[in-house]
Amino acid sequence: MKIPKVLLQQGELNAYSEEGHARKAEFHKDGAKFLRSLAAELELPKGSYDVRSNLGGIAVSGEVTLHHERLYMWMQESLGSRGRVILTYRSCEGRKDYSGGRNNDVYVANLADPDRLEEFLSRCRSILNRAVA
Repeated sequence: MKIPKVLLQQGELNAYSEEGHARKAEFHKDGAKFLRSLAAELELPKGSYDVRSNLGGIAVSGEVTLHHERLYMWMQESLGSRGRVILTYRSCEGRKDYSGGRNNDVYVANLADPDRLEEFLSRCRSILNRAVA
């Protein structure tokens, strides 16, 4: 699975400069493509999830979100480690559930390692395959 360059690079994602604005726009465009590729890898049927983007304000990266009936994930610049993209994921109960289960975080750059990517996909599959209570 190919991870877009903007998700791997160090560098703050904000719109304080023209360069920063361009990086932020690239983050949202390529982030949505990446989340769609994760959905395909997880074999989520088209129409069973939404991919959306919230640009946020000038000082932040905003977030790119994939919201499935049972899995909710989003990417944004990590506040604790500026310039690194973090992917947060958790269980949910439908596309109107915005709080869901416990958050799990992974740096997107770590998913470039095939073993870490497979571990992440396995965790997502586990969430998807849990019996609905």
